[in-house]
Amino acid sequence: MPSQDPTAPSRRLPTLESPESNPIVANLFEQIVARGARVLNVHRTLAHAPNVLVGWSTLSAALRHGSTLDRQLNELAIMRQSHVMDSEYEGYVHRNMSLHAGLSAEKIDAVKTWESSGLFNDLEKTVLRYTDAVIAGEGIPDELYEDITSKLPLPTVVELTASISYFIGTTYLLKALGVQVGAAEAQLSPG
Repeated sequence: MPSQDPTAPSRRLPTLESPESNPIVANLFEQIVARGARVLNVHRTLAHAPNVLVGWSTLSAALRHGSTLDRQLNELAIMRQSHVMDSEYEGYVHRNMSLHAGLSAEKIDAVKTWESSGLFNDLEKTVLRYTDAVIAGEGIPDELYEDITSKLPLPTVVELTASISYFIGTTYLLKALGVQVGAAEAQLSPG
């Protein structure tokens, strides 16, 4: 039966009484805390499927900390994806991360109307245009592909594409399972 508790990690799944009793989950939660982050409701929700939680979290960490993609550009793409796909959870969580990465609140807010904003440089506009094209799911026009690959090395373009795609999938997961913003998200460390 779905949880009706507004403080539960998910509106759809029952709260796991002690997810840490599973050694896979306990190990991952320890790793999250050890790197100075917090265990979020998305983690608690995915703890229902421990191996998926490990894979999801490993990819997330690689995209943020093991990537050649500039963190500001990555967060800019995530904020745009969050806006376009109306992901309240990701928008909330990544606003703090974006600020910590050095994006101004003005730029974060202008992501909604980036095309008419004068706040973004040429590379940022290309990243935002590319983000919109990935979200549209119809492939990348040749001209845009040539533009992005002239400004970023190919491995970085792959990382950008993977990051956008990861957060598209995360948005679908969050919405499908009713993952809610909780206390840990409100006190989020920069991650």
